[in-house]
Amino acid sequence: MVLTTSSVQNLNRLAKLHQLYLQEEDVLSANRIKELLKKAYSSEFSISFCGHYSAGKSSMINALMNKPILPASPIPTSANLVRIRSGNNTAKITLHNGEAFLYQEVANLKEIQSYCKNSQDVKEIEICLSGINLPENVLLMDTPGIDSTDQAHLLATESSIHLADLIFYVVDYNHVQSEVNLEFMKQLVTGGKEVALIVNQMDKHQETQLKLADFKESVRRAFQSYGVPLVKIFFTSVKDKNWQYNDLGKLQQYIKEQMDNKQAILPKTTEQSCLKIQKDHQLFRENRKKEQLTPYLNQLSMLTEKEQLALEETLDRKIMELTKRQNAASETYKQWETTILSTIENAYMMPYQNRELARAYLQTEQKTFKMGLFTTKQKVQKEKEKRLVHLLEQLEHTTKIQLLSPLIEFFEQTANDFENANMEVMEKVRAWESPIGGTSLTQLVNDKADLSENYLLVYCEEVEKFIKRKIRKEAIQLLAIIGEDFQKVNANKTKELQKEIKGLEELIAAKNNKQKIIKIWEKSEKQECRLLHEQTEDYPLFLDLIKENKAKPITGSILKAVETKEIMPTLEKAIEHKSIPEKNKVLKQLQFLTEQIKEIKGFKQIAANLQKKANSIINKQYTICLFGAFSAGKSSFANALLDYPLLPVSPNPTTAAINRIVPVDNQHPHGTVIVKWKNEEQIWSEIKEQLQLFKKTAANLTESIPVIGEIMQTQTADFPAIIRYFQFFLQGYEKNKALLGGETQTDYTQLERYVALEENSCLIANIDVYFECEFTKKGMILIDTPGGDSINTRHTEVSFEYMKEADSIIYVSYYNHSFSKADKSFLMQLGRMKDAMETDKMFFIVNAIDLAQDEPEIQAVTQYLTDQLQLHGIRNPKISSVSSLYYQDKSFSDRMIHFKEKLFAFIEEDWTAMMLRSAKADCEKTVELLQNFVQSVLEKKAEKHQEAYRLQEEHHEIAAIIQGFDTNYLQKKIQMEIEEQLFYVKQRMFFRFNDFLVDAFHPSLLKGEDKNNELQRALDQFLRTFSYEMEQELRATTLRIENFYAKKQQEAFYGVLNKLHEVNEEIVLQFDETSELDAKLTFHAPFREMEYSLFKKALAHFKNPKAFFEKNERKKLGDEIQQIMDEHSQSYMKKEIASLGFVYLEQWNKETIQKQSEFLLQAADYYEGKEALFTEEEQVEKIVNILKEIKEIPNA
Repeated sequence: MVLTTSSVQNLNRLAKLHQLYLQEEDVLSANRIKELLKKAYSSEFSISFCGHYSAGKSSMINALMNKPILPASPIPTSANLVRIRSGNNTAKITLHNGEAFLYQEVANLKEIQSYCKNSQDVKEIEICLSGINLPENVLLMDTPGIDSTDQAHLLATESSIHLADLIFYVVDYNHVQSEVNLEFMKQLVTGGKEVALIVNQMDKHQETQLKLADFKESVRRAFQSYGVPLVKIFFTSVKDKNWQYNDLGKLQQYIKEQMDNKQAILPKTTEQSCLKIQKDHQLFRENRKKEQLTPYLNQLSMLTEKEQLALEETLDRKIMELTKRQNAASETYKQWETTILSTIENAYMMPYQNRELARAYLQTEQKTFKMGLFTTKQKVQKEKEKRLVHLLEQLEHTTKIQLLSPLIEFFEQTANDFENANMEVMEKVRAWESPIGGTSLTQLVNDKADLSENYLLVYCEEVEKFIKRKIRKEAIQLLAIIGEDFQKVNANKTKELQKEIKGLEELIAAKNNKQKIIKIWEKSEKQECRLLHEQTEDYPLFLDLIKENKAKPITGSILKAVETKEIMPTLEKAIEHKSIPEKNKVLKQLQFLTEQIKEIKGFKQIAANLQKKANSIINKQYTICLFGAFSAGKSSFANALLDYPLLPVSPNPTTAAINRIVPVDNQHPHGTVIVKWKNEEQIWSEIKEQLQLFKKTAANLTESIPVIGEIMQTQTADFPAIIRYFQFFLQGYEKNKALLGGETQTDYTQLERYVALEENSCLIANIDVYFECEFTKKGMILIDTPGGDSINTRHTEVSFEYMKEADSIIYVSYYNHSFSKADKSFLMQLGRMKDAMETDKMFFIVNAIDLAQDEPEIQAVTQYLTDQLQLHGIRNPKISSVSSLYYQDKSFSDRMIHFKEKLFAFIEEDWTAMMLRSAKADCEKTVELLQNFVQSVLEKKAEKHQEAYRLQEEHHEIAAIIQGFDTNYLQKKIQMEIEEQLFYVKQRMFFRFNDFLVDAFHPSLLKGEDKNNELQRALDQFLRTFSYEMEQELRATTLRIENFYAKKQQEAFYGVLNKLHEVNEEIVLQFDETSELDAKLTFHAPFREMEYSLFKKALAHFKNPKAFFEKNERKKLGDEIQQIMDEHSQSYMKKEIASLGFVYLEQWNKETIQKQSEFLLQAADYYEGKEALFTEEEQVEKIVNILKEIKEIPNA
């Protein structure tokens, strides 16, 4: 290749970008730049085909190349990236571990095709073939289906898009408006790519169902409304290349034009790809920068900018304060002590007044002291005490003024200054009193000394010393306590200061690190900017990057090809008809007995039960429910069952309401349609649920309309299915407002208006169509439901009730999409229910087998569906493959006829036979009871008076047993069963926890472009899924609880009956086993409404996509979320256990009382009849005649 200076410089720029991105640890962007560099160096023009699985991408490439290069099948085939180019018949297989192997001569394409299915080991495959219509340096890329249940397929597709110069998005005719398609194409367009749409498999189009022009317009309108501009749309059929409107030729011409113009296109697409990678790296850089800054920003978050600027100054001030405190600590106590001693020393205790009082007192201590002329000892003693008190009072006053008050003030001030609020010490200080007393003053007197001026001074000095010594001692003791407390306070203050200083140092370090990180990333941005705009070296720097990994030459197989099961021929088995009682004879016996015994005393209740059985057999209607993902062909399959094109059929979603096709009756002749509209409360409940996803609220339905309008304008990228629902709601609400809550009667020619027009159908609860045909004449009701992937919770709840009550369930899957993501959750619900059902009433349909190339392909699809169903808990599924579109064609009619026979046989031989066997058993029991009645009369006729008395006594005993039978132990068992079942619900939920987590927090969503929004969406999806699956689990669990409840009812009944048979072996009680809860059970798991703040710590584990998915950070996030969910689930389970316990035990108590009353009536009826046999001989004659005539009832 000859490189110009300009191209060398461009490639050098890419090489330097690669080096820069590696330095910044953005390996993904670096690798993509490297791949782009290689592509630019070789001037390679890449044409990429992507789309949902089984849309026909591989078949399209094979057709364009006119060679079966790639494996093509209606089940997922391409599991990795496959590149095709002209060459010398080689194939390079690159594994995920980086190893590459080269087939130097491709002798057998089938072996290479086996690697195309192996996503576990093989990363990509490059096939170079001679004789294909591709110019040099042009390659085709085939990518895995984006909606496969294997998430690796989506990642493989996304990882290759940046290399595409021309992108064709391939969709199947029946799945154009799939949300997955719209969402992925929006991502492509947002990423700067131009996309051409190929609507493939157009041979399926039926002009009678939908005009081609209308279909094409609906496609354009759907993508336009979703904000996806398309450069071209091609409507093609690879299967029927002669289809009149096939754009295959136009597609080939368009590709040729683009290839011819590649030199003009390549610079533009390379630049777009480079810009997209730069944009992705910029997001990576912002996220990494934010990730690095976050801990420092969190540290600084409580400070204003001004406070941050003053951090160093604040630190210096605190250090000075700490130094001062540490130095002053030892000096403070000495200062206090000096102050106290100085205060005591300087106190002037013996002023003139005190000395004179002392002189007066000392006079009384002189032996010569007398009290006048007539002195007595008593008078002298009294005067001494008086003068002593005066002296003592004055000294106490002086002590208080000169010593105690200043010292108390000092101690209080000291305590206040150092926050030393030692209450015990301060109480002692405040209660401080003079230490001098009368005894002390007396003891200080020298009784040998004569009173003189000199001795007076000596005595006063002794008194002062005594007072000061005592006070000094007490003050020093108090100071020691305060000093010790001060040391503690000072130590704490020092620690606080040290902690503040450490915190300030950390904040300064955080500020410096923040500035450093900002400078580093600013430098990086400037470096990238220089790389993109400055001239680079003229010599090639990129040569090392374009070197290919050497592939190891190989001739044999490098890996085990994808394991494939041996597919056994799916020959439809001949229907084995079961032996069932003769319907006509059983009905005649029932009707005969009912008519004959109703007038016989003792048989009134039995006659009523037999009549009920006869009516249920004669008037029985069977409910058949259709389920499946949208556009699986449910409506066309329903039409095939009915043998009439009743329901509207279209490649676009049609069934948005629940349709019931029911037998005609006197009030509703053939063709009558009753449309039942939702009321405003039901609509508001649905709207409110959807608003929560957008974090919006409204007070009522009317106020929600402007809120919805705002969402439609600002948030169309999120939840497209709900946006679509809002769009149709707004269109239909005002138009149909007057009809809400009521019924509209019309005829089936107007059905499409209510079924297919979503602005109407989104407001409709259900539609009943009274239709006469072979199907409905058999008493069958056919229910056509919305797609299993409906957004409507009401549909989910109603669907569950239909599944529970249905006599048969038919799940319709589409041949080219036999098992997709939309099927997964719904089929898991079926799997849960199947285990709890007494009869396997599920049938699975692979529809549209007219698309198959041959019988082995049909077998492969059937086997694939079988495997997928078993993975989701549905063992031994009954699968039939049909073509509802061509069910009348002789090539496919046998299959539909065979399925109908299977369905009818199941209904007639399982359900009808079960009712007939039950009715026959009741007839036989009735005949046996009649015989016992006659026999007892013959045996006891001679003792009829004694027998009548015995029967009365026995009746009382029987009534006492019925009234007194205790079922408390059975109630406890029901409560224990509820607790056990909900324990297992929680266990199953957390067993699947990681699946929910991986589905929500996946690489195609968490790209780091808008971290907070992406995490919010991932968390919302996780919580919605967790809530939905919890609700589904609980609904299925109620079926198990109800089965257990029914068994306990039987146990209670037979417990009573066994007690009664101990008294009377002959007595028979009629037990109605049907039980229906009075309360309607609804479940609303509260996890959707959980506060985002609860998960803030868990979501912090997401730093960037690389670390999250490669360094096990998703597991850390999952562990945190699991802990939160476990706690909230435990609380929710307790609530539901209490709620279900109340419902079922309340029902039990009600039914126990009701059944006791019924049994008492039956017992009374029985004993009335027994007693009448001995008093009314005509009763016996009637019974004898009945027994004789019933034997003569013919079989037909």
